[in-house]
Amino acid sequence: MKENGENNKQQLGSQDQDDEDLNFPTLDFPQEEASPPAVAAAPSNGPKGLQMSMETVRAHHPHIARTFDSLWGFEQCEAYLQRLIQDGADGREKSRRGFSDEVMQALLTIAQEHKVTHR
Repeated sequence: MKENGENNKQQLGSQDQDDEDLNFPTLDFPQEEASPPAVAAAPSNGPKGLQMSMETVRAHHPHIARTFDSLWGFEQCEAYLQRLIQDGADGREKSRRGFSDEVMQALLTIAQEHKVTHR
């Protein structure tokens, strides 16, 4: 059995060498943007109320703020916000007792701003 695996590796190695010998041109495809433009992707760059809300969340729950930074501008961000606000899930599949009033107000502000700017 071991010999078959080694033979396969040798055959694959020689196939790679054969491909190089054919001198196929390298194909360069333009990279599509996987996320919205940088300003939209960073909620901290938004209006002052949004910036203050993000600072509040970042101070108390940095992992949640990092998730916003990654999801901002996508519909998954809205779903994540709704789960945080309604279910108390913190994004790590753990239940919470709830957020402080200050953080909850910040989450509501962030959710509203996302809904207004990305619908």
